[in-house]
Amino acid sequence: ISNGVLDEIRCLDLATAIPESDVNQVRIMDLSCLPLGNNLHLITTACSDSFIRIWIYNEDDRQFHYIAASPHHARCVLKSKVLVFTHPAHSIPKVILVTASTSGHFTVWDLTIPVSSAAKEISTGTHVSQTKPRSGWRKTAGKQRVEGKMDDENVRELEAPVFEGRGNQSGVNALDVKWLHDECLIIVTGGDDNAVSIWKIGCKVSVDGVILVDDVAIGYLMNAHASNITGLKLISDTRFVTTSIDQRLKIWEFEQTEEVVDKIEYPVGNQTPRVIFNATNGTTKIEIRLVEATYIDVADVSDLDTKIW
Repeated sequence: ISNGVLDEIRCLDLATAIPESDVNQVRIMDLSCLPLGNNLHLITTACSDSFIRIWIYNEDDRQFHYIAASPHHARCVLKSKVLVFTHPAHSIPKVILVTASTSGHFTVWDLTIPVSSAAKEISTGTHVSQTKPRSGWRKTAGKQRVEGKMDDENVRELEAPVFEGRGNQSGVNALDVKWLHDECLIIVTGGDDNAVSIWKIGCKVSVDGVILVDDVAIGYLMNAHASNITGLKLISDTRFVTTSIDQRLKIWEFEQTEEVVDKIEYPVGNQTPRVIFNATNGTTKIEIRLVEATYIDVADVSDLDTKIW
């Protein structure tokens, strides 16, 4: 951005990533960024062809370096959120990615090893960048899909995720995540089913740096809004704010209880309730309470962000 003699604001195209797929209809549905230091920036993308794609942008050579990917969701990926935290039991910062898809599922990934190794190679000039698009899932007859071949051996396939859950009945349109100092991840989702879900995931880190899920608490609130939830943001360790196509802005408060839950169900008229998620033994309930709601005169809000002073 530059400020010229005529007080103009100009946006300069610094770099463009090469096509991430050989299918030209692929769309990037969401992205998240994280500064890594040494003029490097981590960029995660959620793509419509079911792939999660991981990039590192280098300010020095103005290049995007494609470092890792995964087609794990097997459906269109809608949301991507990356954060970094330091666990009290492990001095090395952990890089965590949370993604969500049209199925209502979300996935927690540990990107620490692929990001740190790629960042080191890029800083030393030894990283071999991708030179051509990578094939994604190829559609076959009916609804079957087969995994495409990796076009570039320099792109790492992500390892198995740390944790998976189902926050909504269908597509997850809004997602936020926060690390709490009591060694927990808080994940909040909002979706097409007008519902919000909140997950408190206790995390431990082994001596060799592997993240282990200790315990889980779940909260689920149907009809949090009268229409699709499109924006969500954690504003503290116990509160979050949501917005929706229903033109309402709401603040919620949550609290973990001692009540044990075994599953999350979604009622379907007079039919048997649909089980969204089967909980493990010892999973406790999180109560969600409405604090305040107000009308907004903006139609079709697509997202929101907050700033706390």
